[in-house]
Amino acid sequence: MKVLSTASRHQIFFAGILLTYLILAIGTAITRQPYDDEGYAASPAYTLVHYGYMAVIPADQHRDSHKAYWMPPVFFLVQAAWQSFVGFGVVQFRLGSVVAGLVLLFAIHYLVSKLSDDRTLALIIMSLVALDYTFVQHAGIGRPEMMSSAFAVCSLAAHLALRQRHLGLALVASHALMATSALTHPVGALLWMPALLGLQAYLNLKELRLTSLLLIALPYLVGGAAWGLYILDNPDDLAGEAEARFARRLCDWDIGGASRPRGPP
Repeated sequence: MKVLSTASRHQIFFAGILLTYLILAIGTAITRQPYDDEGYAASPAYTLVHYGYMAVIPADQHRDSHKAYWMPPVFFLVQAAWQSFVGFGVVQFRLGSVVAGLVLLFAIHYLVSKLSDDRTLALIIMSLVALDYTFVQHAGIGRPEMMSSAFAVCSLAAHLALRQRHLGLALVASHALMATSALTHPVGALLWMPALLGLQAYLNLKELRLTSLLLIALPYLVGGAAWGLYILDNPDDLAGEAEARFARRLCDWDIGGASRPRGPP
């Protein structure tokens, strides 16, 4: 009887975890009831492909500007490209989050493997994330958190992959991904930026120079400038959308603390 090698067993478990995740996440994408946030998040990608601008359709009926300012634009741009390929619809929109979750799992496995030199531990950590209820629920809806987290975790993986070959390239690539995470949804960068900086300080502190700080800052300066130019087209709309969004969030909760149905917990 042929005994499977350790590498073969690892590959089987790795594939099994990913398959289980895909079944759960796609099942969630197909069966979960749509809710209003997904409509606001889906509109800019749809209008960009069909009309050439990014707008939230219900809000855009009442103003001249055709831009969605209530969230940074990377999620809208990626979803526009994705749905141009797979088509438009609730499930197609949500499958973008499923793919982002898959990328995130690959990045987690790579990170743990590289940092611990223990592929079994990497499988355990990956499986705990892949089968987590909250993770699966977020992977099955059309919101930007999963994509933002995928960019953020990939930034750590990029640094680990590139640092020994070219530290400068590792710094630029990792922080470019982190800046992209922030421009997808700020929560990803807020949560993972300390991890990236801590990892770089732990592994490469003695090699960092003033030029290293400039390389770290460069992606954020470029990303911030691009987002600023987008905003400058109509800063009043940005203020109006931000105010309306904040007021809507407050209205989600009644005096007794009960809320209407929303996205995943």
